[in-house]
Amino acid sequence: MTEDGRQLGLVTKEEGYARLELFDVSKGWEGRCELPGPQLAAGMLHERRWSGDGGRLGFTLDAGNYDPDVWDWDVVEGVLWQATGSSRGGIAQESFVTQVLVHYATFDGREIAAFLYRPRGEQSRGLPVVVYVHGGPESQFRPTFNAVMQYLVGCSYGVLGPNVGGSSGYGYE
Repeated sequence: MTEDGRQLGLVTKEEGYARLELFDVSKGWEGRCELPGPQLAAGMLHERRWSGDGGRLGFTLDAGNYDPDVWDWDVVEGVLWQATGSSRGGIAQESFVTQVLVHYATFDGREIAAFLYRPRGEQSRGLPVVVYVHGGPESQFRPTFNAVMQYLVGCSYGVLGPNVGGSSGYGYE
């Protein structure tokens, strides 16, 4: 929420991805009006902060193919710009691959969501795959930048990050 309470930035999680929505709430929630937002890489948003006058929203964007950086969205001008430039050790941004959300059935008829990182131009059939098992049921695998995964993909391995039953947001209710 902006300091004056007139604008709200709302981030929801959909299938592991962050979705940013901006609203003018100067007339209350019932009279809200959606504001245009930036087109962002599919990933996660962290550390969101409004400028004092509410004209800009800063945040950290962390996506499968983008190492975390601070971005600034000018609400009035509709301009997005990258405020920081994280070091990639001389590796071109274009060499990183984007994850794909996939689903597969389990033995008990449930469906598991997973993120698949696949080398460019490679077919899935016959591709060696590393399964990345994350930290347990209290967390969820999310599409964030992981240098080890990008390295493995660069070496022609696929990487699968499943959200097994019981992961936060998945499994038991």
